[in-house]
Order: sequence, then structure tokens, then C-alpha cells
Amino acid sequence: MSHPSAPIRTRVLLAAILESYRWFRVLWWIAIVIVVVGSLLPERELTKVMAFLPDISDKLQHFGAYLGLAILAVLGHQRLKAGVALALCMILLGIGLEFAQAWSPGRTPDVFDALANSCGVVCGVACIVPIKIAARNRANR
Repeated sequence: MSHPSAPIRTRVLLAAILESYRWFRVLWWIAIVIVVVGSLLPERELTKVMAFLPDISDKLQHFGAYLGLAILAVLGHQRLKAGVALALCMILLGIGLEFAQAWSPGRTPDVFDALANSCGVVCGVACIVPIKIAARNRANR
């Protein structure tokens, strides 16, 4: 049996998370910088960095990075439509970075990396939008 004040605490917590959009926006910009730098590092430097990461598929890495970018974009903006629009812009960022890899030594653009990026964005938006709507509705009760 839940405590009578549990719904109130839940609402307060959800409201606090929704009000923390500025911190999510800062995290989003930091994540963008990390993704841009990681995407454009020359292959020689990238192999040094990758030595510290678990050995997982690069497509899964792309998917996860852009999933995170999309979630942070939506959480980083008070207005849901603005957050979703900016999250969807991450698809363009991913495509642009894939093209830019043509000028990074030892790197080549890969259409499947761009597809993994796009899938990550779409899944991120699909996961976080219902949660943000529910949290906003619950916080407003």
C-alpha cells in the first residue's frame, strides 16, 4: 500500500524534472560537441579513443549517441514542439557529419551510419515524448 503523500511527492519530482530543462539543454550541447568531435576525429586518433570504450558495433554506438541527443533535445526545451523539432534536426546533423567524414583522414562516409543515427533520433523521440506529456499532465494535476 502506498503512502498517502506518494502521489504528491511524485508530482513534485516530475515538476522538478520538467523545470530542469536548462540543465538538460546544457547536457544536450555538451553531447553535441562530443558527437561532432568523435565523428570528425581522424581514424588514427579515433582508434586511441575507442580503446577505452566497450567493443560494441559502431552502428549501435551511432544509434545510442543519437538516441541520447534526441532525448536531451526534448527534455532541454520547455515547449514540446520545439524540443521535437530540434531533436529531428539531429538527423540532419548526423547526415552532415557523415558527409564531412570524407575530409577527415582515414574516415569514410557510411550511409548505414547515417541510418543508425536517424533510427536513434526517431526512437529517442518516440520514447521521450509520451513520457514528457505524461509527466507534464501529472505535474499539473
